[in-house]
Amino acid sequence: MPTTVYTLLCQTDRTGHVLAVFTDRAQAAEVARANAATHAERLRRQDEKTFKAPIADDVYQVHVEDLGSNLTVFIRHRFLDEAETYRWLVDSFELVPDREWGSTQPQGCAANPAGNDRYDRAGSGSFAGMPQ
Repeated sequence: MPTTVYTLLCQTDRTGHVLAVFTDRAQAAEVARANAATHAERLRRQDEKTFKAPIADDVYQVHVEDLGSNLTVFIRHRFLDEAETYRWLVDSFELVPDREWGSTQPQGCAANPAGNDRYDRAGSGSFAGMPQ
């Protein structure tokens, strides 16, 4: 029986990496929002140091785009109406049991020759389409 998991990715214009994998979409979304809120606060404090003046708490606003099973969380500067380069993406994947090896594999991935649920970082057992 397939199992749905949700990956939380942190993405910028040049990089992207998986922060965590969840079985609960709501938990993944909450962690994405919390990461964005923490980053927004860090940007606000950096602005206070740069301008040597108090900056309003709501200058950087967290926005959530819910696209069905996928979710995008990003930060927008309130006055400049510009999106920050960091984005947190929650994507769903189905894990389908591999009858040959007796383990669970992400759909579209190479078989796991070790026959266990661990995926190596060399790419032979990684999620299809995910940054290496």
